[in-house]
Amino acid sequence: MPKILLDSTAYIDLEKALKHRRDAWASNTITNSLAYRNELGNPFLSIVTVVEILHGLHKDIANPGKAQRFKQTAPAYFQFLDATTEIGYLASEIIAKLEIGGQSIGFPDSLIAATAIHHGLTLVTANTRHFPRVIAAGFPLTLENWRQA
Repeated sequence: MPKILLDSTAYIDLEKALKHRRDAWASNTITNSLAYRNELGNPFLSIVTVVEILHGLHKDIANPGKAQRFKQTAPAYFQFLDATTEIGYLASEIIAKLEIGGQSIGFPDSLIAATAIHHGLTLVTANTRHFPRVIAAGFPLTLENWRQA
């Protein structure tokens, strides 16, 4: 089993899976998450994914404490990866190559892809639209969708 980096879609799936555990996608997500944690421990989150998660939590006016709770509890469940200069260099190549081909995926997803590639991690995502473009452009990104069995 490869070490993984979760993007925000995978994180959100994990958050919602218990509530929807009778749905196939949620059952698969729970099963894959438990198997990973039992074998390899806590998965990785990039700083970009952390920003995306916290951005959404800060906007949740009905639950003002959610962002603070995430900051307090997430270190027990995830390992964090900061952006580095090397990751920035790789992300800029991804951005440029995809823009030239008319297949842009945006700055955040490019940084997430570059983080996974740089660290040799499999990117777990439910975003089947953006990240396959990185692979099609010739970058060595490996993807996994935990919604699938």
